[in-house]
Amino acid sequence: MDGASTDAEGHLVCLHTGATSGTILSYASAPAIIARFNWQGLFVVYGCLGLLWCIFWIPLVSEDPPARQSQYPHGEGIKGVGDVPWEKFVRSTAVWAIFVAQCTQGVMHFLVFLWIPTYYNENYGVDVKQSALLSIFPWCCAIVATMTGGAIADALNTRDVLPLTHVRKIMQGIGSFGPAGCLFYLAWLNKDLSAKFAGIIFGLTNGLSSIVEAFSIYGTGLILDSRHSWPLVFEIVAGINVLGGLFYIFFASSKPQSW
Repeated sequence: MDGASTDAEGHLVCLHTGATSGTILSYASAPAIIARFNWQGLFVVYGCLGLLWCIFWIPLVSEDPPARQSQYPHGEGIKGVGDVPWEKFVRSTAVWAIFVAQCTQGVMHFLVFLWIPTYYNENYGVDVKQSALLSIFPWCCAIVATMTGGAIADALNTRDVLPLTHVRKIMQGIGSFGPAGCLFYLAWLNKDLSAKFAGIIFGLTNGLSSIVEAFSIYGTGLILDSRHSWPLVFEIVAGINVLGGLFYIFFASSKPQSW
């Protein structure tokens, strides 16, 4: 999708970094909250923080900023659901590339987010507090990688070193193959298509990928219950990320679509 201009990409990097920073803060604060209250208290505290944020978010954020119209060179924005070319989305290999990449990255994300602390505990006898601190490390690396990758991608794009599609594929390839390689090692050890519809494509792919991610969380538990094998879990998720990276490389495109 071309919904994110070069000027806006830096802001997108900051947004993703902010989400990762929230993960780090949650891991860092979780042991103290559990010690003070209990496991149920952890969900209550984080849930209340989300509701508190909504109090500030809802009145301050505009659904349709005035500057938004300038993003549409061919006329007005979307007037209704009927204006959205759903059938073209389904037939677009570029949209499918985004969807597959988001699904596979999401599976990796939730494995690290939800299951790695359990892995530390079962394999190394690490308690909750130590496990939370160890779990912060991958997310610190993610912040560095996100900021570095964003800066490199911007430089390659603004200087016309490579076509935008190639830049996207290289960065997504690194994002898929790098973590997959780490998981394989761990197992063996023991918006460029359409500015007008950028938001809808993101919401569609993000929403559908959440379903896949939810099943992956449940599936991980089933594998651990039946096979008791962390290496098998790591190999499966690593393989999924490799396939997602390959799919994106072969089918992704940053060329504006005629939608």
